[in-house]
Amino acid sequence: MRLFRAEAGKFGLTVALFVAVFVAAPPQTLLSFFMLTLQLF
Repeated sequence: MRLFRAEAGKFGLTVALFVAVFVAAPPQTLLSFFMLTLQLF
């Protein structure tokens, strides 16, 4: 259960980062950020 919470926390952090970048950045930057995120995990 603790492992699940750690995974959910990491996922939530990623989503929050996504939303921040999505608001701040134009679409082409978002696409490159998405590729970077895929490599990260």
